[in-house]
Amino acid sequence: MPELVNPWEGTLQARYVDEWTDLDGDGYGVLFETVPMTPAFSSGFVNWRSGARHLQRMQDLKNMLCIAILVRDKAPVAR
Repeated sequence: MPELVNPWEGTLQARYVDEWTDLDGDGYGVLFETVPMTPAFSSGFVNWRSGARHLQRMQDLKNMLCIAILVRDKAPVAR
């Protein structure tokens, strides 16, 4: 993100999009939710190929965010 995000600050998992949580009228769909990203937690998920690249990615963390995609689906009806 071009703006400062600081994903380790504020209320955890407080931002979400629920526009597609009820795609069929029975509550089945998708919920997008922000996930907290502390530097310690995020270091295991930030890809890198060298020490210098890892340092750069961690320095960029303040401009990143992570989205969890929660899906509620159901098995197809046998016909």
